[in-house]
Amino acid sequence: PRAEEGASLKRRFKSLSYWSSAEHDRFLHALALFRAPQHQDSVGLGQGVAELIAGHVETRTVSQVRSHAQKYFLKLQRRQEREARCGAMRCTG
Repeated sequence: PRAEEGASLKRRFKSLSYWSSAEHDRFLHALALFRAPQHQDSVGLGQGVAELIAGHVETRTVSQVRSHAQKYFLKLQRRQEREARCGAMRCTG
């Protein structure tokens, strides 16, 4: 029975590192729904939010959601820093 459960989980959750655009859209929707206001300006999700997002996305584990969120927030942070440096000019690097 335990081996069958493991095989079922492998089929249910992708092992690929790339998120599809549909998964990412569901992630963003869940982020807007479940992320607490006090965490909006930080890189963290808040306690229990990764579990809620994983339930909403349905095809990713809590660990995968945490990793995706971390990468997503760092990307946003880099974009904001680049825009602050460049101002209205378009930077290329």
